[in-house]
Amino acid sequence: MKKFFILICFIFLYVNIGFSENFSKELNLFSKALKLAKQNPSEAKTLLKEVISYNDPITKSDALVVYAYLSKDSNNLQRILDQVDTHRLTRGFVYQYYRLLAKINPDIMAKKPCFFPDKKNELMGNELAIENALKGGCYYLAYLISQNSSSKPAIVAKFYHYLFIDDFAKASQELSRLKPYSDYQHFKDFYANYVYRYLFFKDKPIALINYAIYVPDGFYKYFYEGISYFELGDYQNASRAFKKASYYDKTGASYYWLYKSTKNVEYLEKASNYDSFYGTLAKLKLHKPIYAHFLRCPSYKPDKRVLEFKDIMDYGFNGYLYSYYKDKHFNEKQMCEIFHINPKFYMIRKGYWDAYPIVFLKYIPKDTMSPSLVLSIIRMESFYNPIARTYWAFPDKKPTTVGLMQVKDTTGMFVAKRFNLPFVDDMKNPKYSILYGSYYLYFVYNLWHKNLVKAIASYNAGPGNVSRYKDFDDWLLFVEHIPNTINRHYVKNVLNFYWHYKYAFNK
Repeated sequence: MKKFFILICFIFLYVNIGFSENFSKELNLFSKALKLAKQNPSEAKTLLKEVISYNDPITKSDALVVYAYLSKDSNNLQRILDQVDTHRLTRGFVYQYYRLLAKINPDIMAKKPCFFPDKKNELMGNELAIENALKGGCYYLAYLISQNSSSKPAIVAKFYHYLFIDDFAKASQELSRLKPYSDYQHFKDFYANYVYRYLFFKDKPIALINYAIYVPDGFYKYFYEGISYFELGDYQNASRAFKKASYYDKTGASYYWLYKSTKNVEYLEKASNYDSFYGTLAKLKLHKPIYAHFLRCPSYKPDKRVLEFKDIMDYGFNGYLYSYYKDKHFNEKQMCEIFHINPKFYMIRKGYWDAYPIVFLKYIPKDTMSPSLVLSIIRMESFYNPIARTYWAFPDKKPTTVGLMQVKDTTGMFVAKRFNLPFVDDMKNPKYSILYGSYYLYFVYNLWHKNLVKAIASYNAGPGNVSRYKDFDDWLLFVEHIPNTINRHYVKNVLNFYWHYKYAFNK
């Protein structure tokens, strides 16, 4: 009886703590099926059927979508798709699922219009599709399918389209057609704010100042007005605008620019109270200490459970990694070993979102960039996840960027050739992602004559785009005038991380 009890306990622990032999086999089969999908669809389908037969909620729905995609029998398509749990679909498979569903029921396009930009002719005049496209932020698609309609959603679609291509005359015409509707003021304010931002990023300070009377009160109205006055050398009016911006400020930006406009250290002190790009910059300016939790963990020899965890990583199944281990327990020793292969997983499980791991220092080439900067890029690009990817690699797609530093294969090949490095097509491996990412960062840094801000901007947006940004003698004016919102925030965040890695005291 005692032996039987021990056996039952062992089985329970293996099923609930370790991962099952079947799950490991599923990952292997699914990985092979995805690789075979193009050159040998028949064999891929055979492997997928076996994956589906395990009935595992983590892999089954994705496998069903791929199986349906490869199936030539349209009569069975509905039966296959009926088995899919859409809540379990991994990113990337969702789009293909709805495209397949639309083959059976074209009306589904009205519910998920953003997934069907190639189906625009079938959507002409469909009011529900226009509304859903607008809700989904698919403004160009909404415009395309509104051509034969004069309804309110169609007018709104045209208004946004003309506004976003900077055809303000036509946007204004569409805006006037919205006057009878109760939410006209909302669209009018949106128009004014958009034009105002356009004038700012096109660096037209005088035109912006004159247009400010049409813009609703808010942080960006006064912040952009203040920067425009500052650029013109009118520091008195700049400080007046920044004071108004400070009523809405949540980042300390207005206080830092008040300091720049007045040289009053009191404003710098106020800016230093914020946990932000400008807050950290103010602390550095005041020689105040900044603190960061530099994560470290002892290294151990990985046990069976950690090796199983690494198996999922090696297959590249990022979504499954978190799904499978969501509710499973690791002891401290195992967590520390996982920390050395995937700090992001460790940080999520421990709740250390604001920590700064240094585990990847050993991979950074010494003759490239500052380790502090490379680690900051890693934090921004992948949040320390070695198998991060831009989207799931469906059989007819490939992720554009992969790994810690989100390096494209083409970028890796370019860097390898330029710096006489061996090229290994394995961006999930921290060694190669950091090798090629560090050298590419070093390349753009020298391309911009050691201009750190432009190097960071180029790593995200490409040097071609950055070459079109207007230059300023004041580097902060350059940063604030970066027209691409994502790129502007990217530069600020990376610089903030960089200052923490380089100057912060360990908590």
